[in-house]
Amino acid sequence: MQEIFGLDDLLHTLVSLEELGNKLYIALAEKTSDAKAKSLFSFLSEQENMHRERYSAMLDKHEMTLPDDSDYSSYIKVLVESTFSLLQVTPGEKTVAEALSIGMQLEKETILFLSEICAMVGAIQSKPLQDIILQERGHLRILVEFSQKHKM
Repeated sequence: MQEIFGLDDLLHTLVSLEELGNKLYIALAEKTSDAKAKSLFSFLSEQENMHRERYSAMLDKHEMTLPDDSDYSSYIKVLVESTFSLLQVTPGEKTVAEALSIGMQLEKETILFLSEICAMVGAIQSKPLQDIILQERGHLRILVEFSQKHKM
């Protein structure tokens, strides 16, 4: 029997991704002696925590519903399973360059998840998520620029 993945699965995965992001950015802030970098990573950590709280609230309220589509459910299963390796990362054991790379991957995964949810739920229900997508894109841009500036 095929396992069905729905919105709750995606939101739970997003909560886990945001928790990982929070831990990752805290670890980066603790590792760096550069005041600007410390400030950047602390900001990103706070953002990840705010997003986690938002997703948790969506789960609690069941604000969104998904259409019943078995092909799409199969795709979502692959998407969720492909993220599990990222969720196994231990942020404190990484170099700054490795953690930055993981942070960039994390932001990309989150953007992908959010984009898929938006496609499934429609324009009206996806507005809060579209706002977060813009923030996540900003986070990705900041991380890439930081990495390039510091040649990591």
